Amino acid sequence: MNVKHKRISCVIKNAGAFTLVEIMMVVLILSMLLAIVVPYYVKQRATAQANACINNLFKIDNAACEFALETGKKNGDPINYPTDLKPYLKLNQGSEIPPCPAGGTYTLNLVGTNPFCSLGSLVNPPHIMP
Repeated sequence: MNVKHKRISCVIKNAGAFTLVEIMMVVLILSMLLAIVVPYYVKQRATAQANACINNLFKIDNAACEFALETGKKNGDPINYPTDLKPYLKLNQGSEIPPCPAGGTYTLNLVGTNPFCSLGSLVNPPHIMP
C-alpha cells in the first residue's frame, strides 16, 4: 500500500497580534478612566490635609489654654510660640510641633486668640478653625 500524504500548509495571518487601532482604543479607555478618577483623589488629599491642619490648630489652642491656666496668664497676654507650648503638645520625631501637612506655618501670639495657619483661606478647603 503506497499512500502518498499531501502536506497541508495553513498560514494564519496576524495570529496573536494586536492592531494599532485596538491598542489605541485600550489607551483611550484607560486615559478616560484616569481622567475621571484622578481629580477625586486630588480632592480627597486636599481635604485630608485640611482636616489634619485643623486638628493641629485645635491641639495648639488647647495647649495654649493649658499653658495660660498653669502660668496665670490672662486673655491678651503674649505667648512665645512654639517654645511655651512644647511641653503641652505631643511632638514629632524631631522634637518639633507637627507642621501643617500642606506646608503652611502656624502662628499664635496672644492668649485667648485662635491659632491660625498661613494657608488659611488661600486653599480649598480652608485651613481655618471653625
